[in-house]
Amino acid sequence: MKTGLVQPWTSIGLDAPEMSLDGPAFSPHTHPRAFGSMPRFLGYYVRDQHLLPIETAIRKITSLPAQREHLEGRGLLKPGFFADITIFDPATIIDHATYTKPDQLSTGVDYVIVNGQLEYDGGKLTGITAGRALRGRGYQPSPTNGFSPEVFPSNHKRGCGRLVGKSSLIGKGRFARNASTEVAVKKSLL
Repeated sequence: MKTGLVQPWTSIGLDAPEMSLDGPAFSPHTHPRAFGSMPRFLGYYVRDQHLLPIETAIRKITSLPAQREHLEGRGLLKPGFFADITIFDPATIIDHATYTKPDQLSTGVDYVIVNGQLEYDGGKLTGITAGRALRGRGYQPSPTNGFSPEVFPSNHKRGCGRLVGKSSLIGKGRFARNASTEVAVKKSLL
């Protein structure tokens, strides 16, 4: 696995569905990486094992998968791009999920911003759901796939939830995945 992780062409994504920590959608028998894939990569393989530089690791979980999947406007912190940002502490980020307790949350993540809206703040969800489903450029809604064009209109407002300038964030939305989320490291820790 380590050989694969260091190859310049390999990107890292997550194929687990969104999950709840309680209630009817809770799944107690999920794979532990569903709750800790990126923190495991950044904490164990990058920080502890020194497998690759943090800048390269961040590219493997942000801009590279976004480019490979043709997710326009995602994966980089750039004016005009969607503001999907995870701010973490590289000294403490690590996963805690195991096969016997797969729903354990990771530590070291301070903030998660989706489409310019703060969704996770210091260990707590804010109640904001600013994301939306991401679809490849070949997606075409049909009556049999369960999604109607009214829910995900093709004329989605282009400026919505994008980075506008160097530090100004705006956004609205409904649902998001993390495969193209940009990761920002606290400058004081580099």
